[in-house]
Amino acid sequence: MAVARAVLAAVALSLVSALGGAPALASCAPPVSVAEYAQRADAVVHGRVIGLEGGAPLGPPGRIARFQLDRVLKGSVAGSIVVLLGPEVDSAPGTVGATSVDYNVTAGTDHTLYLRAGSGGRYVTDACSGSHSGAPSPEEVSFFGAGSAPQPGVAGGLETSAIVGLAAVAALAVVAGAYALRLSRRRAATKPS
Repeated sequence: MAVARAVLAAVALSLVSALGGAPALASCAPPVSVAEYAQRADAVVHGRVIGLEGGAPLGPPGRIARFQLDRVLKGSVAGSIVVLLGPEVDSAPGTVGATSVDYNVTAGTDHTLYLRAGSGGRYVTDACSGSHSGAPSPEEVSFFGAGSAPQPGVAGGLETSAIVGLAAVAALAVVAGAYALRLSRRRAATKPS
């Protein structure tokens, strides 16, 4: 009985810790120069948030954003991109992990983004990358120049993921239907008349 109580207490303590514990705290290193942020980034762009999606099935909403770009300051980037607003989970590409330095956006707002290449043509940013709301600062314009137009097209589209997912579901439905048909024919053939 004492062992059962000890196990029950350990389980309860684990649940309280897991469900009610304090979030992990982190902070960015002291501010760095535009040159340092630029060196760390694969691309630097300016654009508007045109859509938000969740980052994981049970995660907080708005963890993945689609941006319509109007200016590319560094790199070669499509006009419409998908950006993970926190770290990409290594074991589940395209999934966003949650940290205290995630980058926050709302639909319809403009941002200057310092991006790292992610999986599937997507990009990743966070609050420590140099990304910020609004147009490029005078210091950024001085460093990068006026920038250029983005490349035509869509990169890392959520549409591509949806098409692949729908194709997989359709393929499974065809296989399941063929299997069900085969079973029904077998049963009909073995049924006494």
